[in-house]
Amino acid sequence: EERCAATLGEWSNDTRAEITLRQLLTLTGGLPSGQLGRPPTYAQSVSTPVRDAPGTRFQYGNPPFQVFGEIMRRKLRAAGRDGDPVAYLRARVLDPIGVTVDRWRRGTDGLPFLPHGAALTARDWGRFGQWVLDGGQGVHGATLAACFEGTAANPGYGLTWWLLRPGLVPPGSRTDLDAAVQAFGEGEDIVMAAGAANQRLYLLRRRGLVVVRQASGILEAMAGRGPVWRDAEFLRALLGASRP
Repeated sequence: EERCAATLGEWSNDTRAEITLRQLLTLTGGLPSGQLGRPPTYAQSVSTPVRDAPGTRFQYGNPPFQVFGEIMRRKLRAAGRDGDPVAYLRARVLDPIGVTVDRWRRGTDGLPFLPHGAALTARDWGRFGQWVLDGGQGVHGATLAACFEGTAANPGYGLTWWLLRPGLVPPGSRTDLDAAVQAFGEGEDIVMAAGAANQRLYLLRRRGLVVVRQASGILEAMAGRGPVWRDAEFLRALLGASRP
């Protein structure tokens, strides 16, 4: 619940002063969505003015995650540590659970993109998903329950996780998440991490299942070309007659 302005002094005296870290990461802080697929730099994101009052509207996009990167960078450097957020993530979470990221895209400022840009195998992404499904066990007393709490602005989005629940506000018009919620929003308890080109990490929490879907043709898919992906259709095929 800490205010972002506690670290970002330049936010202290304007309309961004009340934005909390929770609002930033649930994409309800009021920042605009920006251009998908092309994150601004950390500095550009921090200088972005808000569009809506904090907590009132869900805006899916890049700037909030880049702002979080800058907050992490400043906090780490103030603690006398390497200011690279990905280096911290690796040391704090990924290395202890045995997950390897092959590469991570960076911006013109040399800092890692946080909205997207990580490349890893299906096995490693699945291992990360299993760690989340298990509640973050074995890593510094982690508790991940807050990741799956929706907001009034979007009951279907937590801390970077999509929650297939009634009221979900989808990221755009090219998804069928509404249909997936109608089909599986009651009883299945499905949460999902979504990547470019409709790559997916589903956690079927009631069933104890982790399902990874990777894709090629990422640039084409982001431009609206290539095969159509339907979450509801895939989940119907996955669960089939085993549905209760």
